[in-house]
Amino acid sequence: MDGAGKQFNDLWEFDGKKWDSIPVSGANPGSRISSGYAYDSKRGLLIIFGGISGQDIRNDTWSWNGKHWKQFSTLVERKQLFQLRWITGWSFP
Repeated sequence: MDGAGKQFNDLWEFDGKKWDSIPVSGANPGSRISSGYAYDSKRGLLIIFGGISGQDIRNDTWSWNGKHWKQFSTLVERKQLFQLRWITGWSFP
């Protein structure tokens, strides 16, 4: 988000020395702030949940495998802000 409150739909990767922009195409989570993020090292996936997009509180779940986004079903009935934690040994669909 910039100083004027504009949200961006961009994706960046850090290789330990520099940041590189990753092109975003196809279905994706869109611009948002305050999402929960966790990394699944077993599957090599970044998992994100929720956040705020414009004036809307989101309750969707996405994974990023380094090339493509995939949306998952979310079992949350009401929209809420939260903390995301990874539980070792838990099986993600």
